[in-house]
Amino acid sequence: YKAMGAGGQQKRLGEGDEFRFEVDAGSTLTVKLQTGTAEIFGAELAPQRTYSFPGPAQEAIFSWHGCTLSLGGDSRHSYVASETPMLSYLQLHALLEQRRSAAAASKERGPRVLVTGPTDTGKASLCRLLANYATRAGYGVTLVELEVGRGGQPSMPGCITATPLLRPIDIERPSDEASPLAYWLGRNSAAERAPHYRRLSSLLAEAVAKRLEANDAARTGGLLISACGWVDSDGYELLLQQCREFGADIVVVMGDDRLHSRLSTYAQGAADGPTVIKLAKSGGVITRSLPARLELCALAWRHYFYGATNELNPSSIVLDADQLEVFSIGDAPQAPRSALPIGATLAADQLAATRISPAQSTALTG
Repeated sequence: YKAMGAGGQQKRLGEGDEFRFEVDAGSTLTVKLQTGTAEIFGAELAPQRTYSFPGPAQEAIFSWHGCTLSLGGDSRHSYVASETPMLSYLQLHALLEQRRSAAAASKERGPRVLVTGPTDTGKASLCRLLANYATRAGYGVTLVELEVGRGGQPSMPGCITATPLLRPIDIERPSDEASPLAYWLGRNSAAERAPHYRRLSSLLAEAVAKRLEANDAARTGGLLISACGWVDSDGYELLLQQCREFGADIVVVMGDDRLHSRLSTYAQGAADGPTVIKLAKSGGVITRSLPARLELCALAWRHYFYGATNELNPSSIVLDADQLEVFSIGDAPQAPRSALPIGATLAADQLAATRISPAQSTALTG
């Protein structure tokens, strides 16, 4: 650990430098912008204001023109990186701004960007940065999160969400002011409940399309979609479905040459196929272990019910297990093909609600 001490520590960033830090659970790092300008994923730091980052946290502070930071508290690891992909991210933002400007003039839809790649490649971070840049430029955008294992941002773990944004995401408490439309899968992996996940994704796409149709500003601002990290086998087919259903016209591939090649081939062969762009994964992206993911999910659940600083006070209701009816959404039982009429086929992705008795549920008996 690096203890900053009572007097704190000064950190100077040059033009294009990025200060990256990791904070463990139980520790807190504080940051104050003393001079210059700096941002976290596109959201500007206010000068002379102290920002707190309780662990577990991994963040990065970038400066286009240089700055001086005052640090306090503890961090597990921190360093300054001079090589970042921020220029390529800014170029992508400029492309999106051109399309939004053209959409506003013609009353057409703005850019619909789907960011894809394997797990832990920085998809959500890029979407957050692009969303903050867009709102700073005066556009309202819709941020779509299709990764159910994201640890509760901007909703609880196990959900896919669509969040309308009119201003930059709060640096310290990004989920507090969010009002997402959330669909509950109840798993931390889409592969565990693929048919159910596929159906929820379609429902979310329909809801987003209706909102964009009814709201001119939202339609102009467009979509920023952080895709699921499941990109192999059935996950790839699901990715193509999401690309079509959300009407993505730009697909950004993070850190995967093979996926970029496959999607480029798909786009070339599709009518009105999307533009496929490859971007480098930031060197600050951290590969999270399973225990680290579970820790983030547990923390997200606590924040959902109690707030980030325990400012909420949820009430408890005690019920007998016999008073509850619990159902699990899963694959519907299917008749054998031999029992179907001649020429008939089985419908794909049929779902059914199966009742679970208290004896079958550890949540009710444990």
